[in-house]
Amino acid sequence: REMGEVDLAVVSLEQLLAQESAQKSKNELVLFNLGVLYNKQLQREKALLTFKDALSVAPNHFQSRFHLAITYKELGQLKQAEEAMTPQLLTAMLQSATELMALGELTASEEKLNLLLEKKADYPPALQVLAKLYAKQNKIAKAADCYQRVIETRPKTIWAYLGLSSLWRADSH
Repeated sequence: REMGEVDLAVVSLEQLLAQESAQKSKNELVLFNLGVLYNKQLQREKALLTFKDALSVAPNHFQSRFHLAITYKELGQLKQAEEAMTPQLLTAMLQSATELMALGELTASEEKLNLLLEKKADYPPALQVLAKLYAKQNKIAKAADCYQRVIETRPKTIWAYLGLSSLWRADSH
């Protein structure tokens, strides 16, 4: 069979990793990218080991941790997927989405927030940022829905009521 782009990239990264291993130094970015490519090839077990290896080199590499969680989920190992989603990872993803929104990258911010909510449904800080993003886009019903989701799961969350109130005031003008 003819090698595609992903196959060639995998071979190149494996060769680079072999050189690094011989020098007793591994790079988390090489490992991370190799893990992503293994996932593209549906080689989930190899991807899992590679993301774990990346985290052994750089424990705070949040992209590797995130993709480790995704890989666990793809393998049906939901408990491990949940454990991989550390508070630091959630915070880093939320911060990244907030920065994207501030830069005007609303679509990229929305995608990141939805991905975060896919991994941790009804996560109040993500819903708050998503509500603000929808309000910026004048998608009032979607923004209100985000605040409502917070109120349903955490009825004592004052900022969600304030957010809803501000949407209603803005919508009535």
